[in-house]
Amino acid sequence: MARLQEVADNCAGAIVRVRYSVEPEAASLIDRQAITAMFATAELCRVEANIKPRLVARVPQIAMARGLPEKLELWRNSQPQPGDGVALQRALSTLIDVPDTEVLVDAILNSINAAVTGALTQKEMESDETHTPDTVRV
Repeated sequence: MARLQEVADNCAGAIVRVRYSVEPEAASLIDRQAITAMFATAELCRVEANIKPRLVARVPQIAMARGLPEKLELWRNSQPQPGDGVALQRALSTLIDVPDTEVLVDAILNSINAAVTGALTQKEMESDETHTPDTVRV
């Protein structure tokens, strides 16, 4: 701030732009009003902040891993264990074992269609005959 005050003392009547770069954690520590007050004798003072983006890799080893199987294994090990870890392992194995993306997409779409059809069938079985088709359950 001392260096900024030295500059401000020599800026009477000038148009001033103060730019600073800061980490996101320290952005709230900058007193923009104090900076503007330092340049009170200036014709115009603009204070512009550049908040540096914080790039944090959750699992930095994934970027260095070679090949999809190794990347998926590193990702899986970094995740909290779901209730059914077997299902996740089976899904990851499917991603690794199917080299053709067309076959993989078809398998995923078939799985989704089967799940939707099963859900619709379940709803039909649960509905009773006393409601007319235009009735909406809430």
